[in-house]
Amino acid sequence: ANDTDNLVSFARNISTFNLNHPQEKVYVHMDNRSYYIGDTIFFKAYVMNATTLHPTQTSGVLYVELLDERGIEVEHKKLKITGGMSDGSFILKDNYRTGYYELRAYTRHMLNFGNEPMPWINIQK
Repeated sequence: ANDTDNLVSFARNISTFNLNHPQEKVYVHMDNRSYYIGDTIFFKAYVMNATTLHPTQTSGVLYVELLDERGIEVEHKKLKITGGMSDGSFILKDNYRTGYYELRAYTRHMLNFGNEPMPWINIQK
């Protein structure tokens, strides 16, 4: 087999894998990048098929976690996905520390395919 045949075979294998094992990606849109204690973080999440970028049909629940800069969960949400979208909020309580926090959003199905970095946000007093 020549290089072209190998490339075509490789592309076909990838396509078959993606059809048999669809992956999901979550895109989170937040209302800001920096917050103060007492503020509310509003967010909207788009849960998409990673190959087609169409709204997911695989998962119905989105898990969203707010982690402090040490990676410790300070709060979490379990939200319904409708039409590939979900939204929610976190109220930044007085007992939260100043620093950088991570907002992590995922579906159970995504846990089969590893981790991707999530956006960091800055919280100040």
